[in-house]
This record gives sequence, structure tokens and C-alpha cells, in this order.
Amino acid sequence: QFKRREYFLSKHKSNLNIENIQFKSDGITLRGKLITPEAKDNLPVLIMTHGSSATYDMAIIDYAYEISKSGFAVLLYDHPTIGSSDGEPRVEIELWKQARGYRDSISFVETQSNLDSNKINIWGDSFSSWVAMLVSVVDDRVASLIAQTTAIGDQFFEDDQGNQYLEELKDIYHNADLGKFERDIIGPLPMVSPFPEAQPSFLNFPQAYKWFIEFGGMPNSNWKNWITVITLKTNVKPLPSYLVKFIKRPTLIVHAMDDEVWRANPQVMEKCYELIDAPKEFIKINGGHFGLLYPGSECFNKVVNDNINFLKKYNH
Repeated sequence: QFKRREYFLSKHKSNLNIENIQFKSDGITLRGKLITPEAKDNLPVLIMTHGSSATYDMAIIDYAYEISKSGFAVLLYDHPTIGSSDGEPRVEIELWKQARGYRDSISFVETQSNLDSNKINIWGDSFSSWVAMLVSVVDDRVASLIAQTTAIGDQFFEDDQGNQYLEELKDIYHNADLGKFERDIIGPLPMVSPFPEAQPSFLNFPQAYKWFIEFGGMPNSNWKNWITVITLKTNVKPLPSYLVKFIKRPTLIVHAMDDEVWRANPQVMEKCYELIDAPKEFIKINGGHFGLLYPGSECFNKVVNDNINFLKKYNH
């Protein structure tokens, strides 16, 4: 797998500038890459993060190379406590902390003279696409949203939320002390396990184990298997089925109709998609939750081209 992926990358990294970057988010240093086509100014930007405990060097960097070759700057980074980024204890997965990472990556983009701060697009995969969905609702600087294999939940909540709900979300995102909220905690536990019956893990199906061990086991991935999942007990719940009615940016949804993750239920995603009141596209794929994360595969090639076509359509 490593040799095949290195060959793939060697063919696709030419004519790109690749810069190590870092920025602060709530006092924590986050690290990643800024990838740009050579000799270009005023570039539209795509900000990308991986889902759950994965690090940017595991798969989304492959998307970044391809998208940048098509004329975009791509900024990708690791969430707080994950991979190359700072933060203790490791590895904690928490929605609001990750949302603020997006917030501060957008602010970083605004400081870069060669980037177009009016064309800042955000991208997420699995859990991070839920995070990106939240950010697209509460941050007016977002131009468009791409959400892949979204951790949408296994239940569609019918409750209708009003403008007060939206204002409270924005206040948490921009202003709240996240440390003041009580927390529900799952873990520590492994992200994946070879024998989940004997050693329970967060994801307990073989495709997840195969992908995380292959890609997390590559040199420089900085991936750690043990995780803690935290849910803040905020007054308002940023559930995807609540958020979607407030999405007003062009939105691309990519979802596997055979997704194995119960938190990524395609039927719930379809219901949520219907409520998005903005220009939107729904790309249905097969290959399960991880099929689109194998660089060079048929599924990867299709989805990355769908990403590029969408971005070009709304960043002309």
C-alpha cells in the first residue's frame, strides 16, 4: 500500500508549492500544509480536515494535491490533540473545538496576500463533515461547503429550530468558554480493533480496521489508535438535522449508499439534504465509508473530480 501510494503521489505533486503552516486556535498550535499552484495570486481556497482521529497525511492530502492542480489553494491541517497539532490529552475528538479550528484556519487564510478571502470553501469527511456543516452555518466567511460520508447520525430529528437557536450556536462558536460546559465522555478506547468482540472499539467493522491500520501505519502519519470522544452539554444541540435548514451556501454532499457506519446513515442524509435551501448537489457512491479514501481508486477519482467540478462552478 505504501509503495503504491508513493508512486501515485510522485505523479501528482509536480508544479505545486507545498508549505508547512501553523496557526493558533484557542491557544493551541495547529499544523498542516498550504498547497498552491505555482505562480498564482488571488487564489480561491479550500480548507480541509480529516474525520475522527485521522491525520491529514493519511488520505485527504491526496485530494488536496489533485484539487490544487486544478487551480485552488488548499489548506489542510490536523485537529487539536491529533497528529502534528498540539493539545493534551491526546487524542480527544470534540465538535466545538474542531469547529474553532476551522474558524481560526479561515482567519489564517485572511492573512495570506496570495489568497482570495472572499472565496473560502470548507471541506470535511465523516465526523469532520458534520463539523464543517456547523461552521458553514455559523461563519459568514464561508463561500461553499463540501461534506463527504457525513456522520449525520442514525435518526432524523423533526424539531423545528428558529433564529434564536442559530444565534446561540454563533455565540458558542465565536465567544463561549468551552471549558465551562459539562461533558459526556466515551473512552479512552481504540478507534479500531482486530477483535472488537474481545476489545471493543469506536468503529467495529473490518473495513475500518483495514483502512486505519494501512494508512495510519504509513511513515509520518502521526496517527494514534486510542481516542476519547467528548460531547459538550451545550444549551443548543448542533444536530445535523437541525443545522441543515440554516445552510445558505452552495453545498456538495457525497455519500456512500452502502455506508457501514451507523452514524453515517444515508437515509438520514437524504432527508437532511432535502432541507438545504441553497444551490446543492448530492453525489451518491458505493464503496462504503472508506472507499473514497483510497488514492487512485475508481471511487477516489470520481469523487475528486466531482469536488473539482463543484468548486469551479461556484468559484469562477
